[in-house]
Amino acid sequence: MSYDGCIRIERIANGWELEFSPPMPDRKGKNDVPSYQPPMKYAFDDKEKLLATVGKLVDKLKAKSAEGEYAKAFKEAVSNDD
Repeated sequence: MSYDGCIRIERIANGWELEFSPPMPDRKGKNDVPSYQPPMKYAFDDKEKLLATVGKLVDKLKAKSAEGEYAKAFKEAVSNDD
């Protein structure tokens, strides 16, 4: 299983909370288990600083693969084979 990362922004009373869950590192071998990385949390009272940080973090996200974990099951579910 892989995890491509996630950025979540939530409005709070005095600004915004940004939570960044980093992508899971690639496995080096079939028995390699990447270590868990907890989400990083930030608080902002300035929208420009929030957006600047999002701009830096978005480049750390991995692109989803067209042949990802659920792609085969989805194709089977929507196929017209009866």
